Amino acid sequence: MTREMSGGGHELTRTFRVWPTGLLLAATLVFLSAVGAKAQTLSFSGIDGSQNHEAVSRVLRAAYAELGYELDITTAPARRSIEMVNAGQFDGEVQRITAVGDSFENIQRVPVPILETRWKAYTLDPDLKATKWSDLMGRTVGAVAGTWYVRKLPSDLDLHLTTPQNLAQMLVHGRVDVIIVSTLAAQDFEFEHYPLETPELSLELYHYLHKRHQDLLPEITAVLSRMKDEGAFAALLAGTFTSKDNN
Repeated sequence: MTREMSGGGHELTRTFRVWPTGLLLAATLVFLSAVGAKAQTLSFSGIDGSQNHEAVSRVLRAAYAELGYELDITTAPARRSIEMVNAGQFDGEVQRITAVGDSFENIQRVPVPILETRWKAYTLDPDLKATKWSDLMGRTVGAVAGTWYVRKLPSDLDLHLTTPQNLAQMLVHGRVDVIIVSTLAAQDFEFEHYPLETPELSLELYHYLHKRHQDLLPEITAVLSRMKDEGAFAALLAGTFTSKDNN
């Protein structure tokens, strides 16, 4: 709409654009929605006492942030955690072995390994030698309760099962001769320790989503794959990630 205004001998022309009411309202709603939008939240459960929980959680938080999600991550005992996820009380599980995904019908595995865990045996005695697990007969061995690798150890080993946090203290105070922990955890030991030459135990862990989020599978798979290719994945696991890693 154009209106002509005159005064003082000068003619002024001003143009006013009138938007259709419906279009103006739609544009306003879009703007307000963008301004007030908050990231959606997904709730994940992890295994209480897991040595790798914090490292993997860093990766997942960064990956889902790219998709516009914030994560609320809690922990629970291993069996209870996966049962609650399967029942739909959580949106997903932080990390689990392949066999777990085959045992519960309501969860779906994200097909990018979230972590390869490796466990080794460590001692404070530099003279202790062992190349196979049976060499530890007669020794006291500390291991993480509830972990799959315990089933692969000789049943007649003198095993003391506890939480990851307790194992290093048990070794330092002489309550066990050997502990079996992840190589990642061993990097944080603040005391001199020696790895044994017993077979290394390794396993790939995967992130799982409840089936109601199957639409997210291709998206989070793509993000995790790219993060691996760019090096941000490994940096986040190691706790050394900086913004330049994403450039």
